[in-house]
Amino acid sequence: MENQALKRFLLFLSLFIASAFHMNAQTYLFPDREIITHGANDWKAFSIDGHQYLAVASFQDNNSVEIESVIFDVDAGYDTLQLIPTSGASDWEFFSVDGEYFLGVANFIDDQGVYTVNSTIYRFEDGSWEYFQHIPTEGAYDLEFLDAGEEKFLAVANQRDGENSYFIASDIYRWNGDSLVLFQEIPTYGASDWEGFMLNDVPCFAVANTFYPASQIYVFNGNTFSLLQSIPSLGATGIETFSIGDQFFLSIANGRSIFSYTTESVIYTFNGDDFQFFQSVETTGAFDWEYFTFDNQHFLACASYRDDNASYDLDSPLFRWQNESFELIDLVPTHGAVDWEFFVDNGEPALSVSNYKLGANHITNSVIYHFDRNALFAETLTQPEPPVLFPNPSSEMVNIQGVTGSGRYAIFDSYGRVIQDGSYSGDFSFRVSSISNGMYHIMFYESGLSISFSVAQ
Repeated sequence: MENQALKRFLLFLSLFIASAFHMNAQTYLFPDREIITHGANDWKAFSIDGHQYLAVASFQDNNSVEIESVIFDVDAGYDTLQLIPTSGASDWEFFSVDGEYFLGVANFIDDQGVYTVNSTIYRFEDGSWEYFQHIPTEGAYDLEFLDAGEEKFLAVANQRDGENSYFIASDIYRWNGDSLVLFQEIPTYGASDWEGFMLNDVPCFAVANTFYPASQIYVFNGNTFSLLQSIPSLGATGIETFSIGDQFFLSIANGRSIFSYTTESVIYTFNGDDFQFFQSVETTGAFDWEYFTFDNQHFLACASYRDDNASYDLDSPLFRWQNESFELIDLVPTHGAVDWEFFVDNGEPALSVSNYKLGANHITNSVIYHFDRNALFAETLTQPEPPVLFPNPSSEMVNIQGVTGSGRYAIFDSYGRVIQDGSYSGDFSFRVSSISNGMYHIMFYESGLSISFSVAQ
């Protein structure tokens, strides 16, 4: 027990010192434990009969992709529950149907470099996971289950085929009462992520296309999934949907632009007809969004994979909903981060990060973080007032007062396109006389704060 306590203290001390160099503000996350992982590509938290588990998708070690992924028993101190043979495992998906529990793994590639590899569905039987069904896939990168009541679907993101083409179909499977059967093929472009959600009680899927400048949203019309909307994206790798109050949001993790891994990831809101730009935040090599809430607070965590210098040792940002937008509150040291997963660890909110590699070594430590809830609560009591923008609407000049510090800003239209950018130091003004009528948003890069305004010439 003393050795374990000492290791945990040294882990906390080392990561705390590292993060202190990156951010002068309060650190809200502290490491609770490290877990040795092999090219960790995904965490999936799930519970069965009130018992908490955590599965890690092992993409590769330093020699092979045909290795075992691990399911941990969280309530038993993270003991290994089961080892599952996988092949370039990129994602886990947990779901239940008619009182039975299933766990699917997306297999990306085998040791011969073949992308046509079956992904596998397991069923929970007598305390262990047993084979249930194979799903034919090509470079599978994500599985997403959507329970729409009588209808139940599983979307598969096929990223690439054996011809090294990213322009291939991804598949939607439908539960027929006994198993999953192919329901529809949808053209995708290096698909990295599916997100299933209900919109006005109608099933929808959104796909992140990594190798196409737009990601798509599909809506179920009773017979098939048809295109609802295309949203501009830049190397999109992840999509997350969530609700705050009566607002419904969709966030896209933009992994890179043509020129740089540092770009803007964008949050959209649904206006009743389609998704419109709400806010953008600067990210570097964004790979995943994770929305979570506890203690009546709302958060978004972004996994930062790599930068322009091919460094994987990056800070992954944590944002909190405050002043009617998401603001940066913490930076967490990560190593090729590809996934965040929120769960409850013995009654405490926890956040696990999948660290894919440390330098050239894929055998590294992924970390389970807990929260300093006292610091989070104290911070919410002392939030400064947001800047004031006027006049609104405007036809000539827009003034912003109450700005502290200096930094950069950008103005986005309702489609997420940058219309104007610049720098500021304290209160400032900008001209809108050459901008067309419509709704716009100014985003402050350093804080992530976004303010809406309209132009009426």
